[in-house]
Amino acid sequence: MAEPATSPRDDKSFGVVRYYRSSQTSVEIADYPVKVDSRRPSADSLLSDSDYEPARCCALCLSVREGICYMILGVTAISLASLWTKLGFNRSYFSPCEVVYFRSAFSVIGNILYGLCTFDAHSPPLLHVPKDSNLLTLRAAMGAAAQLCFVVALLHLDFLRAIILSFASRLFAELSDRLRRCPKLSSILGCSLSLLWVCMLARPDAGVPAWAPGLSLLGSVFAAVAYLLAKRGGSGSEVNYLVPPVWTGTAGAVASSLGMLEGVRSAQSGLWNLLGISALGWVGQLLQGAALRKEAGWRLSVTMLLMLGYGMLFQFLAFNAAPAWADLAGIGILVVSDVMSAMK
Repeated sequence: MAEPATSPRDDKSFGVVRYYRSSQTSVEIADYPVKVDSRRPSADSLLSDSDYEPARCCALCLSVREGICYMILGVTAISLASLWTKLGFNRSYFSPCEVVYFRSAFSVIGNILYGLCTFDAHSPPLLHVPKDSNLLTLRAAMGAAAQLCFVVALLHLDFLRAIILSFASRLFAELSDRLRRCPKLSSILGCSLSLLWVCMLARPDAGVPAWAPGLSLLGSVFAAVAYLLAKRGGSGSEVNYLVPPVWTGTAGAVASSLGMLEGVRSAQSGLWNLLGISALGWVGQLLQGAALRKEAGWRLSVTMLLMLGYGMLFQFLAFNAAPAWADLAGIGILVVSDVMSAMK
């Protein structure tokens, strides 16, 4: 990049060129004085006003692709971690509380180490306690409760059914957001009917405890509350982006440890599986967090629907079971609802 000129702006031999740079969290636009040259400009990073719009579009397209790629990789990692957890439950390798404890503890340690490795002078302190710590604490408690409910439900429900019911949190959050904004009655009615149909999937099947589907829906409510608290301001701009997952992991480790008072059931093979599940889940969350810092939320929301596709694929390949018509209908409703929400 050419060095910015040191001469004053009012010097007639100098013109102004707009420079565009994209970073992880912001877009910087600055006007630099450069020497006027009638010759063909060199290929550098200084862009004229006429070239600014096409260059801006290209840069944004590259940023969009990067964020979506991060989200796809994150969803893939979390889906594989969920499948690994379900297979471990079928072989009685570990208990749900052990899964939540290891995943939460790994998240806390991993995020702290990652924050220390990537810390720079412009980053907010990793261990800084925000002013609105009550909201952040409540958000962490809701997130930990949602994870615990999902893991327990995953033990008893079919893999695909548990994934579908976990997506009800998106409908809960969407309905609450629309009610708060007082939109049209048709919009509220459509979201309510979608949520009602998904909730109908909570009917217990044969051999499934009656409380398991309801527990999954309860976890969806907790996840929706955590999401709404995050939108309200559960972590301020002065807070490091790794602070909320550290708090949520701490809350999950404390809550799950209460269920492990009777002792750890895992054998050595189970411990290795727990470490693998925890590492895979943490990597997935880290990738999703990177995607959220690079891409608009509605695009990533649609991309996260890939988890439903993974659910159907893993249900067929790993458990040799085709999706029921009710599950397919629920997936269709979730996809239509999410796409319509993203288009608004």
